[in-house]
Amino acid sequence: MTRNIPFRDLKLVLLYPSDYFDPCNVHALFIDEAESFMNSGVDIYTLQEYVNVADKDQPKINFSLRKYGCSDVIIELPRGLAFLYRGFIVDPRSYTKIDNLLKSCGSYFLLRPEFYSHTTFMPNWYDKLVDPYSGFPPLTMKTTFIDGGDNDGQLRRSLNLNENNLMSLGKVFIKDWVKAAKPVDECAIYHNASLSNCLTAIDLLRKHNTQIYGGLSVRRFIEIEPFSFTRVFVFNSNQYILDNTLQPHRIVTSITGNNFYDHVASMLHGNPEYHHCCYDTAVDSNTKRRIVIDLESISTASLSYGWTVSKFTQIVSREYINGT
Repeated sequence: MTRNIPFRDLKLVLLYPSDYFDPCNVHALFIDEAESFMNSGVDIYTLQEYVNVADKDQPKINFSLRKYGCSDVIIELPRGLAFLYRGFIVDPRSYTKIDNLLKSCGSYFLLRPEFYSHTTFMPNWYDKLVDPYSGFPPLTMKTTFIDGGDNDGQLRRSLNLNENNLMSLGKVFIKDWVKAAKPVDECAIYHNASLSNCLTAIDLLRKHNTQIYGGLSVRRFIEIEPFSFTRVFVFNSNQYILDNTLQPHRIVTSITGNNFYDHVASMLHGNPEYHHCCYDTAVDSNTKRRIVIDLESISTASLSYGWTVSKFTQIVSREYINGT
């Protein structure tokens, strides 16, 4: 598959959320990954979020940039850097603000703001998988999206308008529009999408995540085959899974092929915004077909299900740094 590295001549560096009390250090949740990349020769930067209280009526969230281990705030960067953000989910408006900060310093994000938004919010990628092309079954489960953001009144109105459609789904899994923020799975499964159940799900989402991202996604619940769950990382449109020895393995695909990963490759091929992402897949125990359970940005994808810091570092280095 043709390599498609944005900003081909730029040097990749990693950007992580800073420690809350020490902005020149990486947040404790990401320190192992950051140091693994640093030991591989990759430069690490930290991102501090702070509130500008100069305008007391409308305090604004701002960001500052530092080199890992250095206390000085950066106002200018060496030319030719491409930043890959790894950390907590940020809303698209904040991501764009960080992108503007990098541009003002002379650098760029590897994932442009519109690419980050496409892989972060489910409605942006759902249609690509539920109707990949004529004649092929959906690559994910049926979902109804409820608009309203984090506003109770708007969410309730949208729920009422979609009542019949929601109830037709049967047993459901209810969450918001992002993968990186969700309640404990068993707390989000309901026998139906009644208004009462949806309102309970909203309360749980706020309890676990402090806010509702985008709105609600009400997904038809499926039972999955035991041991069929797999996490796939996509780098430069190349798909990587862990083999039987739990080592990263690139899946050889063809956009004209006919297996599950070929169909995903076909979707990736025509949509560059998905060339750098992560998706979870499993086998539906009813249809015996493999489907995509969820998809998210490479920026916020966690290292789990066998993926470790060393394995992730190895593949990122191969795809974006060493070019082998």
